[in-house]
Amino acid sequence: MKKFKSVILSLTLAFSLTTVTSTVSAASVADWSFSSWSTGSKGVHTIYSSTFEKPATADDSITISGWQDTGNYNSVNLEYSIVDSGWFANTYGTTQSVSSNYPKSGNWFSKVFSNIPTGKKLVVKIYSPNSHTNPVSGAGNAYD
Repeated sequence: MKKFKSVILSLTLAFSLTTVTSTVSAASVADWSFSSWSTGSKGVHTIYSSTFEKPATADDSITISGWQDTGNYNSVNLEYSIVDSGWFANTYGTTQSVSSNYPKSGNWFSKVFSNIPTGKKLVVKIYSPNSHTNPVSGAGNAYD
């Protein structure tokens, strides 16, 4: 009887640990989209995601995943960064470039940003460092 209780207890603990670890997953904290964006010589060079606040989690990173595509035109280089929401924005982590076409129906790009603070209102900043007349469309999400 004592051995039977020990087996039941072991199985119960194993099931509980399996259940707890399988429920951990990344949650989307922000999103963005743009359609036929071209800067021209005096156009808008920056687009922002929705505002988010990084939840306090075990790590200090944010992962973004998205697509950007010019269709049949040459690809456009866009820079992605995590910044404060507001006029005087600090940049967190390292700005990362995406310079290839990633079609909506294909494989999306993924970038990880580290040293992201909690408790601040943040946005994903999408910046075109160069003027471009090729219209680019895209969308994506940021994950905790």
